[in-house]
Amino acid sequence: MGFRYFAEQSVGKIAFLLGSTSPFLPSPGIPISDANIVVDLTDPLAATLAALRGGAIVTWATPFAGGAFDSTQLPIPGVVAGLTLRLQGIDVDVASATLHGSPGVELRILP
Repeated sequence: MGFRYFAEQSVGKIAFLLGSTSPFLPSPGIPISDANIVVDLTDPLAATLAALRGGAIVTWATPFAGGAFDSTQLPIPGVVAGLTLRLQGIDVDVASATLHGSPGVELRILP
């Protein structure tokens, strides 16, 4: 499993993925800087995915002009089939110490 995070305004910034098996937090989530974190940060999976799935946003030409970050691919064991992951991409501007976040998405892992 991998992901691609598109963020036209964020070329050169750091991106990472938060994920949880817990339901999304109620709106507006946890406001931090310019982001509203909707993934349950108490789930140990959130920190694990953020550590494994981080990197720089680079210029992306096609099919979308702008910036994108491609995560590493991790194998998914069959025992997690049927599990629903709630995911959110976050990018960090280190110079200004600001965060930006994508909307949360749900991913059901099929067998």
